[in-house]
Amino acid sequence: MSFPKIVAPKLFATSKSKKKGKRNFSTPVKGKIWDRQRGRCDECDKELKHDQVDFDHIKPWSEGGPSTAENGRALCSGCHAKISRKQNSERAAKPKKPKSTWPKLFG
Repeated sequence: MSFPKIVAPKLFATSKSKKKGKRNFSTPVKGKIWDRQRGRCDECDKELKHDQVDFDHIKPWSEGGPSTAENGRALCSGCHAKISRKQNSERAAKPKKPKSTWPKLFG
């Protein structure tokens, strides 16, 4: 007697990033974050739906933050947009190092 194969539904969309370094959270990591936060937004505590959640790096990936459950959080789209705007404006406000005008003497 054979039993039908049971396949668990995919709760979170998988990413197809071709970038090196695993920027996006894997499905198991998303599940850990979801369970830790009990399906609520980390900022406003709003109840989240599986298809309307944004997974965010606490320490931004662009600054070396890993895509781990410890560095991840689930946010509603409104909070994610607000945090992203704030981080982008802070990055833009940082003074950039001036390019050296010193002549290249050696090679």
